[in-house]
Amino acid sequence: MDKRTAERQQQGLHTIKAHMPQTYAEIQRQAGERGGEVYRLVRQGCGGEPSRFYAIEAGHVVGTPFAQELTDPILAQHIVQFGLGYLLMMQLSGSADGAH
Repeated sequence: MDKRTAERQQQGLHTIKAHMPQTYAEIQRQAGERGGEVYRLVRQGCGGEPSRFYAIEAGHVVGTPFAQELTDPILAQHIVQFGLGYLLMMQLSGSADGAH
């Protein structure tokens, strides 16, 4: 891993822990159910890998967006139309394209 990716990961993890309590709680809950794979996906997304992990909370955005073809257009429309307080997207186990 190059230095830039490592710094980006650390900044993302710091932002989640310090400023995104709902996101942090959900990551911990998911890790309790699915194990260390969840933390790996968070690190990958924070490091810049697309379609692994993406979260928005309280004006903070961490991770890397999911590919447009993997994002439900109706969901995207509702997010824009109604706003949201918190969003977490994570690739599920067994889904190489993040579609589940």
